[in-house]
Amino acid sequence: MCYRNSFLGLLLFNLLFINPSSAADNDPVEHYSKRATAQLRDAISRETVRGAGIVPAYAATLQDTFLAAGFPSDALTLVPYNDTASLIVRYA
Repeated sequence: MCYRNSFLGLLLFNLLFINPSSAADNDPVEHYSKRATAQLRDAISRETVRGAGIVPAYAATLQDTFLAAGFPSDALTLVPYNDTASLIVRYA
């Protein structure tokens, strides 16, 4: 009976005092899903058409994102080509 009371007490404590959104915030899948969705929204919102000159700046933004995530700078290569650019990311 003591085990059951402890379990019920713990359950009640969790329901009353733990913010349900904090559990979702600690879920790595949820966290990275939100980040990926934000990155895709950002990419879609940019007019990355040939001749607009936006692609090199966007590639540099992605490079900064990888650097902020902890990728070493030598794993990232920004390759300009005329009015566009490519970002090469090496991951081992």
